[in-house]
Amino acid sequence: EWAHLVAHITGGDLEEAVGWLTPQVRHLRQEFLVLAPELPLGKGVVFRAAAVLATDAPRALRLLSAWYRDLIVWRAGLDLLYNEDAKGLVAEVSQLYTTRDLLHAQWSIGRAERLIMGRTNVNVRLALEALLVELRAKRPA
Repeated sequence: EWAHLVAHITGGDLEEAVGWLTPQVRHLRQEFLVLAPELPLGKGVVFRAAAVLATDAPRALRLLSAWYRDLIVWRAGLDLLYNEDAKGLVAEVSQLYTTRDLLHAQWSIGRAERLIMGRTNVNVRLALEALLVELRAKRPA
């Protein structure tokens, strides 16, 4: 299942996939999966998650994008997940968002990725914190 996720994230690029097969990247994903159910709630998780994701921001952003893509796919009633081993978690977390919120989340992740990857003088942790604040689920008033 890890190989399945890596294949999707890297678009089948073998050279890039090799970089994903390290214990550090697997650990990053495991930490992310622990934090994922808390992301819609915001609050204290923003700073913890930003610290974890900042350890490898380029890959963390790809993991975030794959995760939110899976939430969109699940909300659409499809079962074509990248994170197949976290299907129960995807089902649970997807219910905390509207489809509109999830589409906005994907857009926000892309914007953060362009900001972080396109500039040398960006504060990566601060950019990730701002992104994670945007990823909170919206609550009806």
